[in-house]
Amino acid sequence: MSADSAASAEAAVLEARQIRYHVGAQDAHIELLSGASLAVAPRTVHAVLGPNGAGKTTLLRACVGELHLAAGEVLLNGVSVAELDLADQASSRAYAGVAPHIPFPYTAAELCRLGPHEPSDEAVDDVLELLDSSPFANRIASTLSAGELERVLTARALLQLWEQPGERAVLLDEPTANLDPAHQHVTMRALQAARSRGIASLLVVHDLNLASRYADAATLIKGGAVLASGPAETTLTAELLSALFDVRVSLVPVPELERPVVAVLE
Repeated sequence: MSADSAASAEAAVLEARQIRYHVGAQDAHIELLSGASLAVAPRTVHAVLGPNGAGKTTLLRACVGELHLAAGEVLLNGVSVAELDLADQASSRAYAGVAPHIPFPYTAAELCRLGPHEPSDEAVDDVLELLDSSPFANRIASTLSAGELERVLTARALLQLWEQPGERAVLLDEPTANLDPAHQHVTMRALQAARSRGIASLLVVHDLNLASRYADAATLIKGGAVLASGPAETTLTAELLSALFDVRVSLVPVPELERPVVAVLE
């Protein structure tokens, strides 16, 4: 490892090192992750992209600690999660996945308060407003649309970390999947705003233009292996995206935008 890469690894708020994970019997298992690695720098938005079945959610779940890994390790602020108790992990890492069924009549605001650290009323108000969710803060969560609930779950994950000290990381599995275009941008801008609170975001996303516009860094995964990982300007290129999805991709400059639009040509 070079001096530059060692310094980068040391600075990562969240790091996955050579993660291997398989399912099935030992003599006939299917490997879903094959030595996958990534490093999330503090106060960045880091996108995970890849085709269906590539291992994106599996990699995220490995970083959350949900999986029994065949090899590799996950570190928070340079410390293996195996050495951290659950309280320490919960203070520096939060997760929101697929929207669950909510059997109890919690309001959206009450749902945001669930977790290991109850946030202040001011924090709840601020984060719900950031995600344009204040209008339904007092509605029962089970009455919300899929997109509304998705934004509330993103808010809840952010609120777990919002008032904690140090560098932290929120992990989100497709937080824009059920959102209309306007609220996709609301969510991505909220993740950018969270950087000022010391919160980095690692998120699985399928929309290449959301990644191109908002991500500081990206990890491209295909067939359980990482094709590329690093700053957006070196990973979100036409060549790599074309190889990732097996389609011809072009980056088209738009005068109103700082970054190009991703166009799939076939």
